[in-house]
Amino acid sequence: VAILSTASANYLLMMAFAMGSGNTAGHEQELVKQHSWLVKIIGMACCILVTLCACLSTKWSHRIQRVLTVGKLLALSSVILLGIYYVALRDTSVARANLGRPFRGTASGVDAYAKAFCLGLWAFEGWNNLNII
Repeated sequence: VAILSTASANYLLMMAFAMGSGNTAGHEQELVKQHSWLVKIIGMACCILVTLCACLSTKWSHRIQRVLTVGKLLALSSVILLGIYYVALRDTSVARANLGRPFRGTASGVDAYAKAFCLGLWAFEGWNNLNII
């Protein structure tokens, strides 16, 4: 919970700095690093809030979980739909550049497949399920 709270505080601050300063051109991460104490305070507040909600009422805990899950699904859906809209209707040169020759520069050796599996399992922390797979 502490790690997730800290990560949430990082992203919340980056979003706040990006929205508050108008056009920072990607300097949000530096601003968050300068305000590491604020990340810790927000992370602790998130951790305490989640713990209190879980301790006081399981109904509220479930409601919060549902709201956050719906928010994640809406955000993911909007990113996908806006990406499809942009590629299909607004700027078709992006689709042609990325999908014109989709397998250009790829390797097909056994070592390349082994590396791909290794990196794929590592990326989603599938190592704990490796014996099941």
